[in-house]
Amino acid sequence: MNKMIVFLFLMQLSLVSVAKSNGVTGTYKLKWSKDAGCVLKAQQTKQDKLQFELNCDEGFGGNSGLAFGVLDFKDNVAVFTRNVSGLCEITFKFQNNSVEVTQNGMDVYCGFGMGIHASGNYRLDNNRNPNFKY
Repeated sequence: MNKMIVFLFLMQLSLVSVAKSNGVTGTYKLKWSKDAGCVLKAQQTKQDKLQFELNCDEGFGGNSGLAFGVLDFKDNVAVFTRNVSGLCEITFKFQNNSVEVTQNGMDVYCGFGMGIHASGNYRLDNNRNPNFKY
């Protein structure tokens, strides 16, 4: 009986760790300078869905930008599109502990302040489920 309880406990622990890692889930960072850069929070909610929040900031007193939502997710790629005053497309390509982000469209079309551009190679900071503000 005791062996069965220990076995069930260990199985539960392994399921919790699988749920926490959940593919590409985590927080990724791109640094422009000491106080400036972007933070990408991503959580794979289903096999084919990705919740994200992208926040870029030039630092104290500078411009910033924010994009968020739930995207289709296939073959480790998700694409955010926005078409308000012009077309913005941000592509997220997830690979070994990093995300290659490509922004097509002007900063203002993406809802970002002047000079904010999200493109770059983001490195995994942690693989915990992120807390989303939006």
